[in-house]
Amino acid sequence: MTGSIVEVIRLTPLLTPQGRLTLATADDAPELEAATAERLYTPFFTTKVEGMGMGLNICRSIMELHKGRLWFEQNPEGGTIFRFSLPVAAT
Repeated sequence: MTGSIVEVIRLTPLLTPQGRLTLATADDAPELEAATAERLYTPFFTTKVEGMGMGLNICRSIMELHKGRLWFEQNPEGGTIFRFSLPVAAT
């Protein structure tokens, strides 16, 4: 397909010594612009034609309700890395 963008997504799990499960997902899509990155979790902000712009805001709220965290960073290899971390219950 000419002119198409193929995104590569990697999922990396990590169990920390502090008892937290951290998952990272990375892609090789174009880097986020600074203005977009600043508003990424803002309700109703979207760069897409379709959608409400609520997805990441809802995801972050769910993480925080479960004592977790959701964040992103620019991937040095290109693209973006999203990470989330949750406490792991002792078994």
